[in-house]
Amino acid sequence: MAEQRANNTIPVLEVAAFLDYVGALPHGWVLDNLISGGAADGARRGIVSSAMVKEAVAAFTAKASLTKRFNALPPALRFRCAQVYLMGAGGLSLPDLTAYRKEPILQSLLVFAAAQGGPGAGAAKLFGFSEFEPALRQLLTEALLGFGDAGECLSLAHTVADSRRPLSDVAVVCSLAAQGQLTRNSHGGLSRAALNALKHLVRDPTLSGRSASGNVLGHPAGFLIGYCLEEALIVDAEAEYAVNRQAFSAWLNMSVKERLSGINDYVATFLEGIGIDLAKELFKRAEGRWIAVNQILPETDRQAFIRALGVFEFLGRVQTGHSHGGVRFTPCRLADGDVPQTVGTARDTVIMPDFSVIIPQEVSPAELFDFSVIGILSSFDKVYNGRITKESVSNALSAGLDAERLRDWLRKHNAATNVMKTVDEWIREFGRVYVCNGVALASCDETVTRQITALESLRKHLTEVKAHTVFMIKHGNERKVLNMLEKLGFDTRMPGEKAVNTDKKGYGVGRADDVDALADDEREEAAWRDEEADDSQGRHASGGVRRFAPLTDFGVAPETSPQKKTGMNRTKYGSGLKALEPSEMIHVVDYAMLTNQALVIDYDGSAYIKRNIYTVVPLGLDKGIDAAVEAEIPYVRGRKQFYLDKIKRIAVVAQ
Repeated sequence: MAEQRANNTIPVLEVAAFLDYVGALPHGWVLDNLISGGAADGARRGIVSSAMVKEAVAAFTAKASLTKRFNALPPALRFRCAQVYLMGAGGLSLPDLTAYRKEPILQSLLVFAAAQGGPGAGAAKLFGFSEFEPALRQLLTEALLGFGDAGECLSLAHTVADSRRPLSDVAVVCSLAAQGQLTRNSHGGLSRAALNALKHLVRDPTLSGRSASGNVLGHPAGFLIGYCLEEALIVDAEAEYAVNRQAFSAWLNMSVKERLSGINDYVATFLEGIGIDLAKELFKRAEGRWIAVNQILPETDRQAFIRALGVFEFLGRVQTGHSHGGVRFTPCRLADGDVPQTVGTARDTVIMPDFSVIIPQEVSPAELFDFSVIGILSSFDKVYNGRITKESVSNALSAGLDAERLRDWLRKHNAATNVMKTVDEWIREFGRVYVCNGVALASCDETVTRQITALESLRKHLTEVKAHTVFMIKHGNERKVLNMLEKLGFDTRMPGEKAVNTDKKGYGVGRADDVDALADDEREEAAWRDEEADDSQGRHASGGVRRFAPLTDFGVAPETSPQKKTGMNRTKYGSGLKALEPSEMIHVVDYAMLTNQALVIDYDGSAYIKRNIYTVVPLGLDKGIDAAVEAEIPYVRGRKQFYLDKIKRIAVVAQ
């Protein structure tokens, strides 16, 4: 878990419990807000013993006390508290580093504020205490429902057609991995071809092609890929994700309930930054009603929750939709552990004379995977659509599938005569020739051959290959021979040879469908790297971990930077963040470059640069129509353009 925290944006809090937080607060503040009946005279006001604190904490954390304190809050603050707990370990974002001083909810001690590295060092957020959440869960749910209710849901029947569909989607992922389709680009993310294959076949809306978690919770490629990796159903083979047949076979032998339970358990890992228990209670209590996401969460924190909704929709817990107010969701009636039986008579897989295959939705994951060994799945639209091709048959034989098993599968599903005869011809063609790149033992005498086959201790280490004639390819001419054989129409792979990152003939030159998408992959990865580089400025100091320290100073706001108070501090160049006109900003930037100082920019966001407060070193200034300052973010070492019309506030600080 520690490794996962280091790779995503779930903050690592430097307080573990309410008692730790109280111990870090100023004594006077503790007396005013926690210890009732504290010493009234000034001489004794600063004396707070550890025994007093422990006694007050024990009384405060009792369920009756927490409930009473929560109910005593005004409706707006109860809702604010509920927002904080809904965001869970991810925290509720604050607009700037000093905004926590204006949060009256902190006086309730039901939530606390924290920032990266303490005051003035990074983003600030509000967090709840995990030990309080169970006691407050129902009250928090009521507060969210009161503000988020978007009306009765009349258009959707609150049922799930088949809760087993996620199991089929897992089988699809393993099928694509077995066929070598889950390829990765040069940055480690899924290739465009792999993403398209997944999007056409599975319902997981959390899929992306990112190669690193960056600012996204859970596995970068989505919930399904993350689950399959967690259960070792697929493994990271560098250039692609490959299927682990032994683990997948064991998974298929588990009961449906066990498999569904495992998928549901993975939700807690994938969505670690969200208050999952509170979200489930919200789903339970909101049945029959729409809940508007825009009404229950501010814009800066919606995407994390919308991503969570995507996972719950994939599992059949909610249905989402859009209205003029943005994303909304309504819960389904399916409860945890329910496994409804498939309704109606099971339909058969149909093999059409044109070699297309129609597989019913209710087919078992095992049957779905069996087809992927022989054919290629292309899409899902109420039924799975696939196709048997010469390439898929050759790939199956190359992977070691027995030709007779392939024929039995076709006969079992009543394949048309033309399909059977054509596949037989493909099998014959595949067996005509192959090229071996391993160590071969050649017997040139019939007597020697009989000796070898008679010696069991030797024979068990050999695979007999029936051949008319064996040729040795001259060293350095392998590619020429393979190319000429390909032009003659031969598939040169030997039975049992794995086809990884090969073209349709298996020659290891890269997949044709990835070539056109390579440039797009490069551009998208570059954009994602820019975003992640921006985000990394809050993580560099702690080795990639975003550590949040509690904010316990509720007095006067600290200075924006640690610069000394000089005459400059009394000017527009150094009196803290100020909102200025673009013409005045130009003077500020010029001054910073002239004096070799840095800038603090409260930025509203633009292409590849998130909305945040940045400390940058100015390198140049474009004073044209789209005026912008070119600057470098320390520790990121990448030049970026900050447009002046997007800068809300600016200040000069010493480097």
